[in-house]
Amino acid sequence: LPILFDAWIRFSNGRNTTDQRPPDVHGMAIQLLDVPGLRTRGDPARSLVQDFLLVDQPVFFARDLTSFLEFLEVKVRHESAPPATSPSERVARERQQAEELLGKFPELAKFFSEPGNVLRSEYNSQTPYQFGPRSGRWFAKPLPTATPLPEGRDTPRKLSESLRDSLAQPGATIQFAFGIQLQTDLERMPLEDATDPWAGAPCINLATITITEQDFSRSIPTQFAESLEFDPWHAVVEHLPLGSLNQVRHLVYEDSRNRRRQARDIRERQPVV
Repeated sequence: LPILFDAWIRFSNGRNTTDQRPPDVHGMAIQLLDVPGLRTRGDPARSLVQDFLLVDQPVFFARDLTSFLEFLEVKVRHESAPPATSPSERVARERQQAEELLGKFPELAKFFSEPGNVLRSEYNSQTPYQFGPRSGRWFAKPLPTATPLPEGRDTPRKLSESLRDSLAQPGATIQFAFGIQLQTDLERMPLEDATDPWAGAPCINLATITITEQDFSRSIPTQFAESLEFDPWHAVVEHLPLGSLNQVRHLVYEDSRNRRRQARDIRERQPVV
């Protein structure tokens, strides 16, 4: 018999939280509930969850932690410069920053997308994870569905509205194939290069994600959605994150989690609804 898990899934924007129309990177965070197994890190209050954090691009724009720190150095250097004295100077500075970043991180040129409906997109972990004695990258690919997936209207909440309208249809059923891009060659598929697409790596389907009809805009309180927390280190030891980028993500997510709890007075427990 198949093993079934309940899960919370949250779709998100990467940069812009007030207007979903501009190009952006979009996330699909999956939190499986009541997953048995040994954990060594992560939030003790969420000791029975397994998180998967995916985005709608196959690769990251920075190779590794050193490369990502170089990206941050460029951003900080430009943002800490004296204020521009005219609109033309501001435009020139923005162009200069963009040219410098694209020169050093060419993957940025195709990193942002404009989906009409997030349920049509393919999502990837970009960074590697343990897969028992081996390693790989997670993916979620949409499966064919008879449920119409409407395009978002030209409003600041276009993606939220198209997601809501898709799932509000009677009998709506959306499915994704969840699986792993398995590393089969240590040299051609390097762990420490998140810009490498791992060409030739087999993609193995492991499970089916099923999202059914629901009116989440009414049934899920805002406070619950704000209380959901995802971290790649919420994982059993067989599926721990690998590589330097994932190592620093643990610190980033922990700091972000603490700041959000303080700002929103969120208690340290898995939210229930």
